[in-house]
Amino acid sequence: MRNYISLCLTVVCLFSVVLYGQISVDQQMRNVHDPSMIYSDGYYYVYSTGSLDVRRSQDLIYWDYMGRVMPNIPQWVQDKVEGVSDIWAPDVTYYNGKYYICYSASTFGSQTSLLGLLSNETLNPYASNYEWVDEGEILSSPPSGSPTYNAIDGTFVEDANGDMWLVFGSYWEGIMLTPLNNSTLKPTTTPPTIYQLARRNSSTASEASYIIYRDGYYYLFVNWDSCCSGVDSTYQIVVGRSTSITGPYVDKAGRSMLYGTGGTLFVGNNGRWIGPGHADITTVNGQDYFSYHVYDGNLGGTPTLRVNEMGWDQAGWPVLGDMVGVVMSEGNTVGYWDFEDGENGLPFYDMPIHGSVDRVNGYVIRGYDSTYGPSYSDITYNGSGLSAYCNGIQDGYTLDAPLNGWEPERWTIEVSVMLNSLAGWNTIIGRDGSSRSEAESDFYLQNDGLNDSFRVNLATVGGQRWVLDSDYVQEAGQWYHLALTCDGATLLLYCDALDGNGYQEIGRQDMSAYTSAENALATSGVWTFGRGWYNGNLVDQIDGYIDNVRFSDKALAKNELLFYEPVTIVETDGNTRLYSNSAAYTDSYTLVLNNEPVSSVNVMVAPSSGISVGRGSGVVKTLAFDSSNWNQEQTVVVSITEPGSWAGSVKTIGHYVVSSDDTFDDIYREVSVSIEEDVCGTWGYLPGDLNSDCVVDMYDFELLAVVWLDGDAIQDLSDLAYDWLSSTLIYNEDIFDRSIIND
Repeated sequence: MRNYISLCLTVVCLFSVVLYGQISVDQQMRNVHDPSMIYSDGYYYVYSTGSLDVRRSQDLIYWDYMGRVMPNIPQWVQDKVEGVSDIWAPDVTYYNGKYYICYSASTFGSQTSLLGLLSNETLNPYASNYEWVDEGEILSSPPSGSPTYNAIDGTFVEDANGDMWLVFGSYWEGIMLTPLNNSTLKPTTTPPTIYQLARRNSSTASEASYIIYRDGYYYLFVNWDSCCSGVDSTYQIVVGRSTSITGPYVDKAGRSMLYGTGGTLFVGNNGRWIGPGHADITTVNGQDYFSYHVYDGNLGGTPTLRVNEMGWDQAGWPVLGDMVGVVMSEGNTVGYWDFEDGENGLPFYDMPIHGSVDRVNGYVIRGYDSTYGPSYSDITYNGSGLSAYCNGIQDGYTLDAPLNGWEPERWTIEVSVMLNSLAGWNTIIGRDGSSRSEAESDFYLQNDGLNDSFRVNLATVGGQRWVLDSDYVQEAGQWYHLALTCDGATLLLYCDALDGNGYQEIGRQDMSAYTSAENALATSGVWTFGRGWYNGNLVDQIDGYIDNVRFSDKALAKNELLFYEPVTIVETDGNTRLYSNSAAYTDSYTLVLNNEPVSSVNVMVAPSSGISVGRGSGVVKTLAFDSSNWNQEQTVVVSITEPGSWAGSVKTIGHYVVSSDDTFDDIYREVSVSIEEDVCGTWGYLPGDLNSDCVVDMYDFELLAVVWLDGDAIQDLSDLAYDWLSSTLIYNEDIFDRSIIND
């Protein structure tokens, strides 16, 4: 017989919710552990450990507490799991017209556990057909045979064919997978058919698994290490992938997650946010959201909900984006617009307040109307989230008096930008009007119309005008992070071209002949985004994208800027390349820290199988940095270990940065290694082998002469060629260095 469980939502509870109001993510949605999120009928629902607490939100920022799904533990669960006092780790899914929850019942550290099942026709607790149905047990532990597993932390998986599976497990022999009957969501066999997916060689500490299918791959997220100890928790979320749902799963470096060392770090400790765990992915209108819990180090390790945008890189690996509803820096921020409050393609004007709201003070970048105002776009620098798009006749502007009257002595303005066209002048950020009644506006951050470099042109309250022309020439269709800082005496312009080299200083202006008070920004009128102002006219509209606009009441240091990269990797000639038949050939790149660490920093250099960084195929090498050598480049020499293999493939070298200094800890960077085929054997084409026949001879000189003379081939080249080539040369490693002519 099936039991019926009603949500604990009495009239008194409802009034309590109204009186206490909503809980903002900015204030941290606290006391949420093991969250599972789903979107239904305009609401995001989050279920979590604690008799299946449930909260819901319309915007992922403000949440209402809705009560508990299971205020009382069913008697059959208590009979099966002696001593059970709570329900853990729910997973909610929608399948075949119903909502299902898989939940865990166990006691801490015990293998006597079970996974139970609930179903409902709706998630809306106010609907007349709202009723959770107890569907009984999915499976339990300990099992009668091998592998030995613990039946908790179950999550549903829908494969590429639409069939359902359950991934689960905690400690013992790790993460397991079993196929489910699509009608009952129970195992297809008795006992269940079990596939073992992940367990480290060095530790049994693995749990909280989650699988998502995307573009031919199944991505397995797993928690390594231990939870539930507040600030002492060592949880970290790692990821691997497989073309088959049953594995094998490998990480970015090609290392196995089953009895291996695999697992690419996806989320680790981040300052106050400690021990991230229990991955879950929710997709709404094409945007993936990654939800999980962390322990708040500022609140004694209180478990707290985090929701991040998630994107995918060009190799198909997941990329963690910005936290939703959380200001990215603390203090000194006047306004910060990340444009995540709209929908792709929606004009700013069509928003309730006709614009995009900043995340600190509520200032609005407005659109004049649907024709001349910006629109939201899903084209961003990392493929995640939204930006603001201006099509050449569109721009945004501010009307907020505190912002338009902002005249700081020390300040920073940051923006991410990509211009589709560099024709003419293009003002990225400007101001309307002139405080001195001049033709020029009080502020321009722009692409100049002279040589396509970045230019800053600004007026100060002291009556000076400063023009800073950078030495960096930009390209159309390329994203850049720009940062302009002023400390009252020096104006600095930084640019990150997203080429792995981080922020570089591209312009400097000495203002020290005047006081910092005299050098304060002049205030003429509204701030503009995507256009400028000149002599009363609206000019220099951009065709392109703007994102991550931040104004700060401080001259930020480089390591305080948005998207600052604390580690720089520089590849020789901009790439790393090896040759399939040459074990002797090497390439190299360098690593260096961009600021002095407060404690030691170790970079774990992890090559793919078949690649060596000096210690053998796939063997990790550690580079150590500290206060004595942080600014000294360390070189990584790369070679192939299996000649004759991998031609035409691309291998990866992962770089895992570990430090107790939060600036450097939990960073991952990757270098791609192209394996090219040697057409002519070990030494490839030599300079002068113009016909690519693996021999430098008179036929090559004939081709050279044809090009040189821009005419027909000379019939007799012997005399002319004597000084250039006295005899045919076969490739000889003692004479020539490797050089592919197409270089």
